[in-house]
Amino acid sequence: MSVLTLPELPAALLEQGVTLRPRRDDDADFMRKLFFSYRQPQLLGIGGSTVDDQVLLEQQYQLQCRHYQQLPDPRVWGVVEMAGQPVGRLYLQLREHSLHLLDLILLPAFQQQGLGSALLRAVQAQARRRILRTFVRRGLIEKCDAEEMAGWEHGGGFSVDAAVRIEGNDRAGLERLLRYCARPPFALEHLHQSDAEHLVYHCPKPRPDGPRDLVLTPLELIDRIAALVPRPRTHRHRYYGVLAPNAPLRSAVTALAPAAVPPAPTSSANDEQTSHRAVARYLWAMLLARIYEAFPLLCPICHAEMRIIAFINEAPTVKKILEHIGESSQPPRIAPARGPPLWEAAAAEQAGNDPQWDQAAQPAPDFEFDQRIAW
Repeated sequence: MSVLTLPELPAALLEQGVTLRPRRDDDADFMRKLFFSYRQPQLLGIGGSTVDDQVLLEQQYQLQCRHYQQLPDPRVWGVVEMAGQPVGRLYLQLREHSLHLLDLILLPAFQQQGLGSALLRAVQAQARRRILRTFVRRGLIEKCDAEEMAGWEHGGGFSVDAAVRIEGNDRAGLERLLRYCARPPFALEHLHQSDAEHLVYHCPKPRPDGPRDLVLTPLELIDRIAALVPRPRTHRHRYYGVLAPNAPLRSAVTALAPAAVPPAPTSSANDEQTSHRAVARYLWAMLLARIYEAFPLLCPICHAEMRIIAFINEAPTVKKILEHIGESSQPPRIAPARGPPLWEAAAAEQAGNDPQWDQAAQPAPDFEFDQRIAW
């Protein structure tokens, strides 16, 4: 297993009296104070009173500590000190392909002074050194090349161009980005019908294996579009740089990849075990706690752990409970389905200027749909 250590601080921070040490058991009070210092202004008044806010903050702090303790190794918890006094914390975790910055918090008095940015640069430098050492250990680059790359001005050969960005108040730029991300897989204006059985798609750029016009049947077009739909519950891989699909150097880079190893044959017993659905990594209560930052299985009054004492599925009993607590016992009615906007526009155009025509008037359904589940 790889060993993860705290990053080395630059000489400029050391001259200012900034140090970074591992967390100790006697840092618990400071960690609680640090958590409250940045979280309390965000929750001010949400709990209804100061006492409720303190209870909510304590619950969130305990949940966060429990979550961090459950993270797999390698990980490291660091305390930032200024002149021997703790002023912040730095939590790191080494994952399969990344160095993950879990948390970086400073006391309010030490914020907006460049200390956080300097610590981030130290973490980035540590990640670059680990990547270069990994490349050398695996024989991808020579040791002399790694030493040269570590001395480059822009940070060891790894950089991100952030010149093109969208500001927080640039709503038009954000809309352009969302439209770009939500664009369809092909342009409708390039698709037209040649005859009753064939469609022609005009490619803006010449294809490597033929002309720009692609002749397909309707079923062939649907087959190609369906290939772009990702499989459910699977991650999609994105390749950038020289590994991008249209990169000129992709063929030269992928030619150096090792040959694929065929999977080893498995027995029928192993096939039966893998056919079962994998157990979820987190319980539903922990997932809700990570989203709402409040543990749902703790009583908000006495803070004791709650447990399920009954599971009621009889409709009359459920109706009595809902009416007792003031909730509606009737399921909401479902509005009738509406056609696409283009159809409604066509209908409005056919109706003309008829004052009796009402676009919003729709016939009532012939039956009442009941959303209740029949147990």
